[in-house]
Amino acid sequence: MLSSTTEDGEIEVRISDNPAIRIRVCIALSFLVGAKILNVGVPLTFKHALDHLNAHLPVSESGEAFFNLSSAPDTVLSVATALLVSFWIRDLRSELGATMGESATLKGGEEGEQAGWNTTLDVGMWGSNVFNANFHIYIFQTIDRGSRGINFVLSAMVFNVVPTMFELILVSSILGVKCGAAFAGVSLGCVTIYTAYTLAITQWRTRFRVYMNQAENEAGNKAVDSLINYETVKVTIFDNYSSHVTQLL
Repeated sequence: MLSSTTEDGEIEVRISDNPAIRIRVCIALSFLVGAKILNVGVPLTFKHALDHLNAHLPVSESGEAFFNLSSAPDTVLSVATALLVSFWIRDLRSELGATMGESATLKGGEEGEQAGWNTTLDVGMWGSNVFNANFHIYIFQTIDRGSRGINFVLSAMVFNVVPTMFELILVSSILGVKCGAAFAGVSLGCVTIYTAYTLAITQWRTRFRVYMNQAENEAGNKAVDSLINYETVKVTIFDNYSSHVTQLL
C-alpha cells in the first residue's frame, strides 16, 4: 500500500500498489461472489428438496399417501451444506476485508500526520500557543475523520453496495426466467423506490451532521483556548466580577 500527497495537500491512499493487498482484495471479492451465489441458490435447493420428497411419497394399500422421511436426510443435508458454506465464506470475506480496511486506515492516518508536521509555516506562528493548539486540533480531527471515511468507503461500497447490486441483478434474472418479466420488474421497482427514499433521507440529514461537526470544532477550539490562555480568562472573569461589585456599591 502506497500513498502520496497531491499539490492541493490532499492525501491519496492507493491500496492497489501493494501485491499482498491486491491479492486479498481479489480473494475477498471471489468469496463475496461465491457467498452471494450460494445465498441465492439456497431457496432453489430447498425447492428441489421439497419436490424430491413429494415425488417419492409411498402409497399404502388403501391408496393413501403418507410422508416418509427415509430420503429426507440427503435432501436436507444439501440445503444445510449450502447455508453453512455461505455463512463461512461470508465470515472469511469479512475477515479479509477488515484487514484491508485497517491497513488503508492506518496508512492514511500516518501519512496525514506526517503531512501535518511537515507543513512549512512561519516560526512565529508555530510559537503561538493559540495557533499551535488550534492547528493540532484541526489536524488530528481531520486525520480521524479521514480514517473513518476510508473505512466507511471500503466497508460500504466494496462489501455492501456492490454485492447488493450483484445479488439484486442475480435474483431479478432468476425471477425473470422462472416467473416472468413482471415479477422481475416489481422487485426492481420496489428496490428502486426504497433506494430513492433512503438517499433522500440521507441528503436531508447530512446538513445536521455538518452543523454538528462545526459546533464540535468550535466547542473544542474554545475549550483549548481557555485552557492555554488561562491568564486572560482569569483577568476577564476578575474584571467582570469587579464591575459587578462596583455596581452593587
